[in-house]
Amino acid sequence: MPKKSGLSKGFAVAFVVLTICAIAGMISMMVVYEIQTNGLNMTAPPIITTSTPPPPPVMRLPRSLIPESYDIILQPHLYTSIKEEVNVTTPNQTLTFTGNSTVHFQCHQDTTYIFLHSLGLNVFAPRVIDKDTGNPIKVSSVKHHKDVSHFLEINVDGRFKAGGNYSLFLAFEGEISEYLQALYVSTYTETNKEAVNETIEERFLAATNLEPTSARRLFPCFDEPDMKAAFRLKVIHRRETTALSNTRPSPDSYVLDKDWKLTSFFETPKMSTYLFAFTISQDNFPYIDFSTSSVNIKTYARPEAMEAGHVEYAAKITAKILEFYEEHFGLKYEMNDLDQIALPDLEPLAMENWGLITYQEGALLYEEGVSSWLHKELITSVIAHELAHQWFGNQVTMKWWNEIWLNEGFATYMSYLAVDHAEPSFQIKEKLIMDDLHTAFEEDALLTSHPLSTPSEYVQTPGEILGMFDAISYSKGAMVLRMLANYVGEESFNNGIREYLRVYQGRNVEQGDLWELIQNADSARFSIAHFMKSWTTQIGYPVITINTTSGETYQKHFLYNSSAVSSLLWEIPFEYTTNITLPGSNKLVINTPEHASVFYHNCKVKQHQQRSQRSYCCTSSICEESLDLF
Repeated sequence: MPKKSGLSKGFAVAFVVLTICAIAGMISMMVVYEIQTNGLNMTAPPIITTSTPPPPPVMRLPRSLIPESYDIILQPHLYTSIKEEVNVTTPNQTLTFTGNSTVHFQCHQDTTYIFLHSLGLNVFAPRVIDKDTGNPIKVSSVKHHKDVSHFLEINVDGRFKAGGNYSLFLAFEGEISEYLQALYVSTYTETNKEAVNETIEERFLAATNLEPTSARRLFPCFDEPDMKAAFRLKVIHRRETTALSNTRPSPDSYVLDKDWKLTSFFETPKMSTYLFAFTISQDNFPYIDFSTSSVNIKTYARPEAMEAGHVEYAAKITAKILEFYEEHFGLKYEMNDLDQIALPDLEPLAMENWGLITYQEGALLYEEGVSSWLHKELITSVIAHELAHQWFGNQVTMKWWNEIWLNEGFATYMSYLAVDHAEPSFQIKEKLIMDDLHTAFEEDALLTSHPLSTPSEYVQTPGEILGMFDAISYSKGAMVLRMLANYVGEESFNNGIREYLRVYQGRNVEQGDLWELIQNADSARFSIAHFMKSWTTQIGYPVITINTTSGETYQKHFLYNSSAVSSLLWEIPFEYTTNITLPGSNKLVINTPEHASVFYHNCKVKQHQQRSQRSYCCTSSICEESLDLF
């Protein structure tokens, strides 16, 4: 065994001494820290909040100039089939369009600039006319803003004067999209039975999809929902094709030459730019006519789908649902015509263009005996949703995209009523809980959720606008309306909705306009606007705990992230009965002067933070007395 080293002993002793000194030093530092911080207000650990980040710069159009109408000429240079005589093949299919537009506008505030939207267009030949005098106004500059505002800025030598009427002419050219945006090309195949040997041939059609901000990709325009205007459209298209738009073709349509013809359409009602639409398909793209007493309804689809009878169910159910809405809303569909078309390609399931509703084929075509019951239910629900938009969205439109739920939430909610009327065997109201309520719960339990009514300054860019088209606006919007209808009663709710549509027909609204008219139709003692504020202006929903012995009622913001801290509270309606009965009566009542058998009260329930806290408050003595009965 080797000899023990004296160095090892010394090292060990030194290590022990140093360790003791280090521990003593740490203790001394802790004592000093406590003495120095005693009495100071220390910064608390960070709390996870649901606040919205600072808004970006304003990117809304100024309101100095307001459009009144557009005259638009569009010519898509598109072949709808492959023809040997013109030596056209699929790889060199033409994907451009040209056109011009004249927007007529009124000046509301003196300015020297015109601001409107344009994206991806080559714009040229601007002309400005003072319509009151007939004199031209010289254009000094045209500038495309290179940011996400998509502004087209036109400066003139002169001044637009408040109260004056003017027009702006612009010529433009652009590309037909292959990505289902703006004006895009769609393809399908068709069997050519006239050939010696039957062949499968490719067909092309053009269609528009402009919601929410793609109208600016089709023509320069004031592309904001409250900038409503009437549209007069002329389409130059191939002679063997048919053009459809928001309104029926006018008599002044004619053939231009051996290749082209012009279809002119009647003027539309005043509407938002995102509802402007047209399609171009082959002449043999047929339709089935199934009209009501007041509306001509045509449903279009591919020839083979029409021959197989796949369009018949949609055509019949459309007429039934449209008549239901007219009676339920007490307001007629505004146009004389309604066209529907099944497209091989469309980015959403359907789009509610006023007078020309477009659908994915799977959302419109039904094959009896082959398609499932669920598929039939889907078709009915989608049609009901789009038809509801003819009132909620097309006639009465939200002022800005931050309240798109006033369109989508209403269309979703109303579609359940329409489907239940048209197909009661679906029992659609029972499914509503599984579909929209649970979908809303899933999306709204995330910290990344957004309020139904988001401050407008936080929804400005096209990306932010698209972000509003989600389960919150659709599903939560529908469920909040269902809650409100239950709260005020179906009769008061429906009367308020009818008045809302009547008063604001052709106009733009904010949610406060809706609350006011439901309040007027309701005899409730509580403010509808105050009650609904917490449900529409903040994210999430509460979990409620009621102690049925003491009557204590608690709420807590439900979040998947259990470590997040939230101080959000909601106004919550409760419905309950008691076991107290009046002498000689078996009716359950509450022991109040009104002896109400069922009592709705609006109880602001505070978040329970301490076990001893009485975490409820009431707005009347009735509420206070009845809570004691738990």
